[in-house]
Amino acid sequence: MNSASYLDNYFKKLGQIDYPANLISLGFLVSTTTEDSSNDPTLLALQKHVAALRSQPTKRYRRITVIHQKSEQTGFTHDQRHGYELQAARRKILARCRNTLLMSALVDESWVLWLDSDVVDYSSDLLLKLIKYDKDIIVPNCFVHLPKWFTNGNVPYDLNNWIETKESLANQHGMDKDEILFEGYADHPTFRQSMTDLAGSVRGLIEIDGVGGTFTLVKAVVHRAGINFPTLPVDHQIETEGMARWAKREGYVRSTTTTTVSVVTSTAAVPPPSSSSAPLSAVAARRQQLLELANKSLTPATPEAEEHLEVDNVDADEEEKASLDSGESGDSDSDGTLDQSEGEDNGAKLTTAEAATAPQPERRDRKLFLDQQSVSTFKPTRYNVVYVSNSGNPSMVLIGMRRGETLVFQGCADVMPLVGHATALGYIMSGTAEKKRSGSRKNVRSGPMELDLTSISTFPIISPRTHALAVIESIGLAGSQRSMLVPQRTTPTPHELKAQLETLASQLALEDFDTVLAIRSASECGILGIEKVVPLFKGILSVKQNARLRGNENEEKLAQIRFETNLPGFHPILEPTDSIAALRIPNTWQDAMQALIDSTVDENSRRVKRPPVSVVCGGKKMGKSTFSRLILNRMLNRYRKVAFIECDIGQSEFTPVGMVALHIIETPALGAPFTHPRQPYRAFFVGNSTPRDDPDYYMTCLKELVKAYYGEVSHTRSWDESDDYHSDDDEEEHIPLIINTQGWIKGMGYDLLIQLLDYTAPSHIFGFHSPSNGDSNLPPSFFSTIRDQALAAGREQPTFLYVAAVVLGDDSNLSPFTKYHPADHRALALLSYFYLKQENGLAGDAEKGNRLVWDFTQALVVRRPWCWDWAHAKGVWVLFDQVPPSQILYALNASLVALTGDKENSHDDDDGDDDGETTEKGAAVSLPYATGDGATAGQIVPPNYFPLGQYPPPPPEHTTCHGLAIIRSIQPSTRTLHIITPLAPSKLKKCNGIVKGAIHMPIHASLDHNEENSAVRGIAGVPWKDVPYLNYEAPSGTYSNNPSQPPSPGSQSPRLGYAPPVKIIGSDAKVTRKNLGRKRLQQ
Repeated sequence: MNSASYLDNYFKKLGQIDYPANLISLGFLVSTTTEDSSNDPTLLALQKHVAALRSQPTKRYRRITVIHQKSEQTGFTHDQRHGYELQAARRKILARCRNTLLMSALVDESWVLWLDSDVVDYSSDLLLKLIKYDKDIIVPNCFVHLPKWFTNGNVPYDLNNWIETKESLANQHGMDKDEILFEGYADHPTFRQSMTDLAGSVRGLIEIDGVGGTFTLVKAVVHRAGINFPTLPVDHQIETEGMARWAKREGYVRSTTTTTVSVVTSTAAVPPPSSSSAPLSAVAARRQQLLELANKSLTPATPEAEEHLEVDNVDADEEEKASLDSGESGDSDSDGTLDQSEGEDNGAKLTTAEAATAPQPERRDRKLFLDQQSVSTFKPTRYNVVYVSNSGNPSMVLIGMRRGETLVFQGCADVMPLVGHATALGYIMSGTAEKKRSGSRKNVRSGPMELDLTSISTFPIISPRTHALAVIESIGLAGSQRSMLVPQRTTPTPHELKAQLETLASQLALEDFDTVLAIRSASECGILGIEKVVPLFKGILSVKQNARLRGNENEEKLAQIRFETNLPGFHPILEPTDSIAALRIPNTWQDAMQALIDSTVDENSRRVKRPPVSVVCGGKKMGKSTFSRLILNRMLNRYRKVAFIECDIGQSEFTPVGMVALHIIETPALGAPFTHPRQPYRAFFVGNSTPRDDPDYYMTCLKELVKAYYGEVSHTRSWDESDDYHSDDDEEEHIPLIINTQGWIKGMGYDLLIQLLDYTAPSHIFGFHSPSNGDSNLPPSFFSTIRDQALAAGREQPTFLYVAAVVLGDDSNLSPFTKYHPADHRALALLSYFYLKQENGLAGDAEKGNRLVWDFTQALVVRRPWCWDWAHAKGVWVLFDQVPPSQILYALNASLVALTGDKENSHDDDDGDDDGETTEKGAAVSLPYATGDGATAGQIVPPNYFPLGQYPPPPPEHTTCHGLAIIRSIQPSTRTLHIITPLAPSKLKKCNGIVKGAIHMPIHASLDHNEENSAVRGIAGVPWKDVPYLNYEAPSGTYSNNPSQPPSPGSQSPRLGYAPPVKIIGSDAKVTRKNLGRKRLQQ
């Protein structure tokens, strides 16, 4: 068949692939109907393009192979070729063609990319992204792209990427072994879960059982092991799907040059969906009719007019190319077969998008990831660990550590330093209970030690395996170093705790150790419940305890087991553990932090009057966020308060996604970002995970935060003026600033960084640099540009500090089976934020030394919402979308929004009693917006709405963002929004605006993770068939809120991550919720 029309675009896209051409070998196979190929347009066009490639002086491919053979497929019309009756013959021919090309083109390459020639669009870095996953067989989702007005944008194309379900396996039971199954035919359903159905609802990698061949990347070792494309059925499959089934049977493939790798995992290793999907409703059968109709009604689309589907499983603001370690990847072999019977030949646009599906290895046979450097050097014995004697309350232990010993743990714990010093995530914890020792001053261990336990310091540390685990290390400090530490906040010791500590201390030889710590279980904070909400996060904090006592353990082993299992939620790493990596701080980071600390004192060791203003900048995945957290904690040892501005709206430290914020931090951040959400001093909602869509508003918000720091926090106009405002005695006014910038340093992102630095005028700039990945480094002109800015402005030159880019556990040091995508971290942050206990909320508890408390016992859909009256609201904004005023309530319902208020009342005292009174300080602020007219009797008046394009977003100079909320339902008759938010009532009273961005409500917010414990299968005690506004696929069809369509017997609820997507389809204006009470916020 004629494929010549596709080749121009095929080679154009081929030339844009972000991979060295000299490492790519090309292989093509052309099938013609006769032996004579002199007049074949496909072969002639291919020869022309190959000749052009070979004549290029600069971009030459490693090898180009062209194979011509007579096609066995003769006399088939287009309709016949895609008919069910001819699929067996057609797919066998394709299998033979692929095998011929494979044997002819594959020589010594490391990868094989099967790329159909009618795939006309895919991102240039898609190949690199697939290679970085390091899977033996990996495929992206593929769609036929059509205008949204015609078919809502996209039609599923490659239906051969699928997962077996209970129903599909039952369908195959008793089937003849020679029978072959084919996807996409309504009259011959297979009951499998197609990957195209999960597009947009599931991110990252998914274990699959069948693969297509549109854009398929295979490790060459798989093919060299003899796994090719079978023409005889393998588990009822042939060709590409048969290859996947064959690879599954073979298990792991061993190579002499690589470590043990895996192929498609077995069905038993893939969690089957709770509710299996129904067969596609004749998608494949109708595909040709849709495309032919589209071709008749459409003129050829120009590149400018054509919309393309985004790659959904990567950051939208990702500018730099994906890095590739040539030592691991080797060469790449891109073999593209040109037999077009695998695609459509009617000119339809095929878009490869979302690298979302991948076969994963079986955990029971895979090679373990064991990091010897992530094991505690502290070894528990009966001499250095003392336990609570009351077996009914094993909530605390006392440990003695020698200098240099480390304790690595997973989970959560309260650490109370009693004697000596220890570090954790950059912060120095000092013992507050030690009294003067008796005996010689030179020999500090010559006499017994006394403790004063009247007051102590407590540090909650949460160490999840989503990040590098926390490390507690015993250290020694010289007298001059101790004098530079600010006093730690202490609280009076409760009587029961004091008695417990005294009992434990009496059983430990305190004088024999450099550091003595009391470790208490912190499981009561509730954070462990986060694992119940989304299955993906199971095991990030908890560890399954295995019964290891066999009766022949020695004393050392018994001490280890007891220490590992004594405290609930606290799991020390005492031996090499699979897929665990601990935080290791490189020397260059230590030197940079010490240089910053040294700059806070003069040559006489007196505190300088100007607190430093530091900016951390560099590319993505270099460790900026980790480094920023470390210097924040280290500066809290030097200052009572530290200001922190978060510019990375995709991976924020203290707020959920989409916000830029200024924080005044008083307690160290001892954990991953999702473990310490804080109420910001000032914040703005940008509404997206990237500033790309509105960079001007993003920069305006950042400038307002910097202005707020200088004008309201440090009481200066710039860093250079600090000398005029501070005195040596007024230490409370000394508040340094740390700014963590985003990782977008190319093009517009670089311009935003330069603008921020020019406006901030920092004293220190930490620039991340990678010697191995130059594309992620700052431009060589970066530092000269900053110096020129300082000279032009007549201000002091900043201090530049180079920091080596090291990925700390999150990517390179952890096993690939425990990696979490940035979207997963954003989901964790939202989970942590919305499940904070409402009585506590974010009302500054963490800064007062109080513990944050989470409540995962109730799903969000079960919680009583606040009733927020929009009658007194100043307005509603919808960023990035044009919403007609008549549809604004529909757009807001079941959405995630920001709650904004006026600047003047954003810093009022939130600690007073909630007496029901409402402050009206913000009423005097004049916003540049009009307000709506009053409502007449019986009239439903929507909130004041400021449409995009006619009005700008909320002005940062007049407003602030208090936090996020979920609009669960709307009651227009009473002008009420029913919202779920962790904000305290005192904060809610100050909210007078709603901003909706491009951050979607997480799917877990619509489900009930406690359903299994409920007598009724559904959500919040409501059966699935009665749950409003919820559709999901099931064997009997589509469930909805239609009582006439009951669920099939034995069906279960959908589950996040491996079930058909739950679709929140909006809301009717008159929404009611049965059997759910409401709290009403007094306005």
